[in-house]
Amino acid sequence: MLGRRFSGLVAIQPGHTLVTTGPYAVIRHLSYLGLLINTLGWALAFRSGVGLLLTALLIPPLLARIRSEEVLLQATFGDEYAACRRCTARLILGVF
Repeated sequence: MLGRRFSGLVAIQPGHTLVTTGPYAVIRHLSYLGLLINTLGWALAFRSGVGLLLTALLIPPLLARIRSEEVLLQATFGDEYAACRRCTARLILGVF
């Protein structure tokens, strides 16, 4: 859980460290994956075509945010983040 690290802005906060343990050792952007699974799950549970459409429309802005975050993380953490990128998936293990 992000807790006090949550921000609507893409930014590095004071004392920010790169977490590479636990589930972050496999997937780099867990909160976005969780959001997509949650919205897809609700759409499927209610058999909602509109919900499926909204889930699909959520993907492009999430991917843009992921790209922005990765640029910032690379600039801030350098080789440490590059090593993390080589060993983890952005959202879906083995796919993306």
